[in-house]
Amino acid sequence: MNTPRLMLTLSMFTLVAGSALGGPLNPPLGAVTSTMKTLEQIEPRVMLSSETTPGDADSQFKITSPGSYYLNGSMTISSGRMFIEVAASNVTIDLSGFRVNGASGALTGIYGASGTRNVVVRNGTITGFNQGIDMFNTSIATIEDVQLLDTVGDGLTVGPSSKVLRVSVQDAGEDGFTGYGGTIMRDCTAYSCGNYGYYAGGAVSFQGCTARDNASAGFYVTTGSSVIGCEASGNLGWGIGTIANSDGVTIADSTVIVPNAGSSHGIGVFNKSTIRNNTVTNNRSGAWTLYVNEGNRVEGNTTSGGLQAVTAGGNKNLIIGNFHTGASAIGAFTVGGSNAVGPVVSATGTISSTNPWANFWLP
Repeated sequence: MNTPRLMLTLSMFTLVAGSALGGPLNPPLGAVTSTMKTLEQIEPRVMLSSETTPGDADSQFKITSPGSYYLNGSMTISSGRMFIEVAASNVTIDLSGFRVNGASGALTGIYGASGTRNVVVRNGTITGFNQGIDMFNTSIATIEDVQLLDTVGDGLTVGPSSKVLRVSVQDAGEDGFTGYGGTIMRDCTAYSCGNYGYYAGGAVSFQGCTARDNASAGFYVTTGSSVIGCEASGNLGWGIGTIANSDGVTIADSTVIVPNAGSSHGIGVFNKSTIRNNTVTNNRSGAWTLYVNEGNRVEGNTTSGGLQAVTAGGNKNLIIGNFHTGASAIGAFTVGGSNAVGPVVSATGTISSTNPWANFWLP
């Protein structure tokens, strides 16, 4: 037997055993407490249910306290009821990716009661209701990553100072989106709605939004609104238009494709507004491509087709640096009244004009 190796092994065993058993055997003083987490700690939100958020005669669920709420499965709401009535401020609703169907005659998907504010709705699909989400009476709402389908009336309405992010509305019977002063709508889609794709009842900022195949204007906005980097195609009214006598509207870096149907037109503004760096393809020969009334700046746009590149209904408009192909014989940039129009270069070949304000027209 190899005695030294045996002694070494026994010494190592003694050392390990001593380390494993050497701690105090008595528990610490005081009451024994559980180390398990409560359900509230694991999921601090409230699940929507008849016990936690009981509804009333016209709602499946009614939220009456601030907090964070979530849906745990798809469901269908019966006729004469809404899905959720929000009767408190500072509420977040997570649809958790589920789909909520409204049976024939169902009221509103999610409704914000008068005076509520700071309500968030996210991540799900609402379909088949009379209205999708109605937050007209709610200020500072946030709606994000929601699909609204097949509503009888409007798809989505939000009150002042709201945010609408990555929301799509398809086949709404009336307007797709409606927003009021101070609202931002970004990366949204309005498709095949029965009236406007987007309607602004105040100064609303549209960024990266799309309006396609709607029965009236793609975007219909008012004083102080902006439409930046958006797309409007196939709409049967204005691609991007403004409410009568609106001022201070900016339409920039957007694309409009005017269909050869309905009373379609390109971009139209009234007073003291800016149309800059847009592309408008006008497929209806008798339609306006760019229409302005008075005191507007029209610069750097690329247009084609239609009656003219620019039609000015009033005075004091500045029209410079635009490029147009294919207007009628009356001329692409022939505008009357007291307007300032850059020289029109219409010859092909090498450009010899050094005027930086020139408009270019290749009929």
